[in-house]
Amino acid sequence: MTVVWAFIKARWPFFAGGVAIGLVIVLLATCHRDNGAGKQAEQTTRSGDAMSNAAANAIDTLQNRTATDDTINAATDNAMKEIGNAQSPDDVRSAVLAGVCASASHRSDPACRVR
Repeated sequence: MTVVWAFIKARWPFFAGGVAIGLVIVLLATCHRDNGAGKQAEQTTRSGDAMSNAAANAIDTLQNRTATDDTINAATDNAMKEIGNAQSPDDVRSAVLAGVCASASHRSDPACRVR
């Protein structure tokens, strides 16, 4: 034991420096340790936000689709009224073409531009 104590007395600055470096390493390790609960809470928050955004986008898409369907139904009803009020076969043909060409899917059709 006296040999060890003599060694420590002779080399105490190195020994103290080693202990200090060891403490710094331990402190840094505890500061940078993964905080599992905090990361999980953050991920849960991000997941909840993502689900909320997805639901809002789905509602917007559904509302836009409903508005589009309403527009299509109104155009179809208008075309049906014009066809019902037609006096001649040419009037019926014109009413049908007007109804078809009013729809977004056929609006740029070359046949609709010629009419």
